[in-house]
Amino acid sequence: MALRCGGRRRTAQSGRDWATDRLSEQAVRHAIHAFHQTRLELLFLPTYTPWTNPIEKLWRWLYQDVLHLHSWADDWTGLQAAVSAWLSQFQHGSLDLLRYVGLYPV
Repeated sequence: MALRCGGRRRTAQSGRDWATDRLSEQAVRHAIHAFHQTRLELLFLPTYTPWTNPIEKLWRWLYQDVLHLHSWADDWTGLQAAVSAWLSQFQHGSLDLLRYVGLYPV
C-alpha cells in the first residue's frame, strides 16, 4: 500500500525476518537508498500475529463449532444459514465472546 504524505510517498512493508531472507543486507540497504532517491519512504510494519487479533479468534471459534468437517460441501445455502445462525448468538452482545477473544476485563 502506498500513501502520499507531505510530498513523499509512503510504502508499507509487512514485518519480515530480513536475516533469514534471501536478500543480503547490502541489497536491502541498496533498495532502501533507492526508495529515498525516488521520494518513497518504507514503513516497516510488525509481523502479522493472528493469535493476538480478536476477529481471528472469533473466526477460529466459528471454525471449531461450525466449519470443521462440515457436511455442506454441496449446500452453499445451508452453510450460509449455519454460519449466520452461529453468528446471530452474538447479536446482542456476549460475555462468552468477550472472554474467548480476550477482551473481557478481569
